[in-house]
Amino acid sequence: MSATNGTESASAKSSLPKMLDDIDKSTFAVERDRIQALAAAYALVSRLETPWDTVARLCMTEPALGASLKMTVEQLAKLAGCDGFLVGRILRHLVATNVIDEVSPGQYQQTAFSTALLQPVIGEWVNYLYDAATPCFHKMPEYLGKSGYRNTTDPDDGVFQYTKGFHGDLFKYYQTHSREGQSFNNNMGGVMANQAGMLDIYPYDALNDPKPGDSAVPLLVDKSPHPHATAYNLTMMVKVSVFERTESMWKDLLGGAGFRAIKIWSSPVATQSVIEAERA
Repeated sequence: MSATNGTESASAKSSLPKMLDDIDKSTFAVERDRIQALAAAYALVSRLETPWDTVARLCMTEPALGASLKMTVEQLAKLAGCDGFLVGRILRHLVATNVIDEVSPGQYQQTAFSTALLQPVIGEWVNYLYDAATPCFHKMPEYLGKSGYRNTTDPDDGVFQYTKGFHGDLFKYYQTHSREGQSFNNNMGGVMANQAGMLDIYPYDALNDPKPGDSAVPLLVDKSPHPHATAYNLTMMVKVSVFERTESMWKDLLGGAGFRAIKIWSSPVATQSVIEAERA
């Protein structure tokens, strides 16, 4: 490599952080492009992190963020009577994790995310983190060890029941625990409000396309799934003892019912897909 090329390469690397700082949601006019950029950014983080960076994020930064969010949701209105040093410690971590902004020393302002926490369909996910997600995933290894590492299949006797000390399915639990039940309803409202609709995934104009095989829409495959999809899969396991089907599982299911899958339509804006099938 020439000295000139080396200088240009070093200059490009030094300007990269500034380039990244200039990118936000408004950079993308199309949601598909934003989602693809977000996935690329996640992948970039995994390539840039050292093993220690990853351990620190998973075992310190994110757990501390969860605790800070819980304090914010439940006690922010009462913080005037709290120790100022304590409040500062919590707020500094919220700033460090980009939940709020520090406009000057000791002065803070909302971000789009912290403002969204005021909406129950978003903010109740913090309660869900403490009511179900963290306790269930914490107990999952212990439960699987005691059950001989078998796949969970009984909705009345799974990780959720083991964690809660409850006999009966998840919905019976929420019927008898109204606060958690209302929180769960808000969580599901958040999922429905933010997931892509069928019209966003399936190109209905392709029905009139004389060459539908030319479609550039990517096919969902069993390998390299999106982390949201794998998270849903494990969440379904710990909450209701079921699983999310892969492409091959859906094809087998449809085949057993006398159908043949023509195509599985997926989209960068969605973790779910649309299966196009016909009678075999």
